[in-house]
Amino acid sequence: MKKLGNPQQLQYLMPDTSHKQWIRMGLYLIAILCCILAIVSPRYPETVTAPDVPVADVVFMVDISTSMLASDVAPNRLEKVKQVLSQSITNLDKCRVGIVLYAAQAYPFLPFTEDMNVAVSFIPAIQPSLISQQGTQLTKAMEMAGYYFSDTARSNQVIFLFSDGENHDSEFLKSVEKQAARGIVIHTIGVGTETGSQITVSDAHGKSSVKKDAAGLPVITRMEPNNLRQIAEAGKGQFYPISSTQETTQFIQQQIEAARLSIGKPPQITGYTYLFQWLAGISLVCVLLDMILGVFYKYRIPSPFSSYK
Repeated sequence: MKKLGNPQQLQYLMPDTSHKQWIRMGLYLIAILCCILAIVSPRYPETVTAPDVPVADVVFMVDISTSMLASDVAPNRLEKVKQVLSQSITNLDKCRVGIVLYAAQAYPFLPFTEDMNVAVSFIPAIQPSLISQQGTQLTKAMEMAGYYFSDTARSNQVIFLFSDGENHDSEFLKSVEKQAARGIVIHTIGVGTETGSQITVSDAHGKSSVKKDAAGLPVITRMEPNNLRQIAEAGKGQFYPISSTQETTQFIQQQIEAARLSIGKPPQITGYTYLFQWLAGISLVCVLLDMILGVFYKYRIPSPFSSYK
């Protein structure tokens, strides 16, 4: 064929015999093949670690009945609890924290949060006046705390109950056992002394006075450790009489650390890595190369008559 004319004329007259056409054909075939494979969406298995979750979901239940204003624990029972809460929550790590307040009614004071600064900022507002109806209804409070937890959660679920243990309703142990059956551990922290103290209350004008009973005698409130021990036993937890802020905080941290150890390492799960994006990308690159080569070859092939000029 070369004897029939010069190479430039042959290239113009018989372009299909050029190796450049084979390159473009190869790019087409690769693009089509990659498109087909991308539609099939191939994948390969890969073992990954499950996402990190909070070590423990912790609900602090705080009795805010007027008996918590007694001063047998300085400065008074409720203020002592607030000091312990602030220090304990500040030191928590990888936990979710919620707070339930209760007297005759239960009040979800703080929903679950992992932001400990936010949780601590709520604590100064805790006062008996947040619940107008006074009394002690642990059953309602325990049910309220139970709503915080999920039966499918992988984290440990813990309740710390701060109370003087007085005047609990008759059904409170059943409510505790119900939550314990869900895997929730309930610890009790006794606030006050067995000797007891008078209750100092303030009126709307800020004037302080001693609370009195119907007979006009000062009301004496005492911590009832037996009630709190019963709650802790039913909740598969521990009873701890409040002492110094630091020691009580250490007790709380120890129980949460025990939860940290019991939860173990995050499980290994099998996931999949999909190759769709890579195959679609290769197909697109091949199409673009073919377009570029087509333009390039068009302007590089000289006219068959250029040799006669």
